[in-house]
Parts: sequence; structure tokens; C-alpha cells
Amino acid sequence: MEIPSPSATRSVSGETWQEDLAAHLGEPVRNFGMGGFGVNQAYRRMRRVETSDLGTEYAILYIWGDDHCRSVMRSRHAATHRVWDDQNGRMFHGNFWANVEIDLTSGEFVERPSLCPSPEALYRMCEAKFMIDALRDDLMVMLYAMERFDVQGDPKLLGQLAEHLDEPPIDESNSDTRMEDIKRLKLAYGFAASRYLVNEARTFLSEHDKQLLVCLLCPTATDQALRGQPRYDQAFANHLQDEGYRVFDMNEIHARDYAAFDLSIDEYRRRYWIGHYSPAGNHFFAYHLKSAIVDWLEPKPRTYRGEDMTTTDFDGYLPDTATG
Repeated sequence: MEIPSPSATRSVSGETWQEDLAAHLGEPVRNFGMGGFGVNQAYRRMRRVETSDLGTEYAILYIWGDDHCRSVMRSRHAATHRVWDDQNGRMFHGNFWANVEIDLTSGEFVERPSLCPSPEALYRMCEAKFMIDALRDDLMVMLYAMERFDVQGDPKLLGQLAEHLDEPPIDESNSDTRMEDIKRLKLAYGFAASRYLVNEARTFLSEHDKQLLVCLLCPTATDQALRGQPRYDQAFANHLQDEGYRVFDMNEIHARDYAAFDLSIDEYRRRYWIGHYSPAGNHFFAYHLKSAIVDWLEPKPRTYRGEDMTTTDFDGYLPDTATG
């Protein structure tokens, strides 16, 4: 089983949710995620792995947090480096990568190659002119900068983006609503990219006789669900259901779990999180994902075949064990 997902794990080996899931199933679970990357990078890795000897019938695409918005940035570093604290600022993170963007002429998503595709090319990020030229029309970086640093964007380009996304344009004349307009357009762009990418992933896997499971977990959505508030990503979650994707939504699991406790939200979060998941959170995630995986796999893992199973009978499950 392949997990081509953005990895949010901060635990040592043996305490990740992938290791816990593998232990539950008695199955190997390979994790191809990269911390700080997004949905597009996971999809590109999926295409490479699933056409190699490491390919498998079952692939999980894990969409976490702001992965939606990362997919359309040319360099996430440009959107995040100024808000890092001293500790995180020492890490060179989110350099130029391949991304997807809306073509403002056609309104279709297109794939763009990395502008710094080699270790040597990364040194161009030290050149102010290169960074300006490379990012001046990166609309997601522009929207992040407008939201975080209250700078002006390019109204013509952002107007074209809003039109293609069927969103109202940003009203720069209304200071009361401007920031909400920026955030709305930023999320609309990110969710549009994720809709495009999960469709591409499902199409790719289907063409290779493989299956897809989409996992959702977002700290903001989880917090909103715990508080009984509307989730900011609800329309995207609804889209997955409406389009018939197989989905595991961990935000809903946490909401149901929290209802069984008499705890404050902060107290509940300390059970499972230390920023990202703690080892306890990884195990909790894996335990609930396990049920969705068992329902998905065919044949079932040996220990989840029900009361009629025979002892030590692996017919049809392991290679070269079929009888008859």
C-alpha cells in the first residue's frame, strides 16, 4: 500500500501513523510524503512510483491543512519565510518546485516545471531580480502577501482569476471586507487546484487498474468541527462525496470523539497534538483509518476476515499460495 502524501509526522520511527497502520493490518505501508510539500508534489510522486516496480493496487492521497494552497505556489518559501520564528527560520524550506496554475487566458489548470530544478539553480534564490521576476505574477504568493502583510496586489490579474473561479473580485475600496475577500479568493484558488489534482490522480490510477483513497485532516477544519462551527473546507469535502471518491475524513472522527468527553477543546487537543500529531495522535489516526482500509482491501487482511476464517490459511492473499 502506497501513501503518496504530505507527511505531517514529527515522531521517531515506530511512532508514525503509517507504522501503526501497518501493524494493525499486518501489511507494509510505504510513505512517500515530504513534510512541507503539497498535493501536487504528492500527485507527481504518485505518477513516478506507480509506474515503477514499487507500484501497488491501493494508493492513499492525504490532503492536510493548507496543502490546497501550496499546490499552486511556485515557491512556498516566498510566502512563509518572513513569518517563521527563529527555530524554523534556520530550515531552508519550500524552495521552488513544480506547480499547477490557472492559465488566465483559457481558465484551465496547467502544470509548470520548477524554476530551480537543480541544486545549482537554487542559488538563484539569492538574486533579488530573479525572485521578483519569478514571482511577480504568482497569484497564490501574491494573495498570501496581501493577507499577511497588507500589501497591494495586481487588480487586473486577480480580477481575471476571480472571473475564472466564478468568485466576486476583491473590493479594494472597502476596507471592512477587503481581507475577507482576499482570504475567500485564496481558498477558492486552492480548492480548485485540489479538485483538479484529485481528479487527475483518480484518472491516472484508474488507467493503471489501481484504486484511490483520499484522506482529509486539517487543524483549522478540526477546530471548527469541535466548536460546532461550519468547516471552511466543507464545500471541498462535499465535492469529493458528490463525485464518488472514496474518502476518509478525520475531521469528522475527531468531532464525534470529542462529543464523548467532558473536556475543553484545549484539553482535548492535548490528548493528540503537539503542534502536529503526537505519537498518541498518530495511533488514534491509524486506528480509525484501519477500518476504512479493511473495508477497502480485497481480499481482507488475514485477521479481519470474520468468524469463518481458517487458521493459517493464506490462499489467494500471499503470492504463490493459490490452490485448486
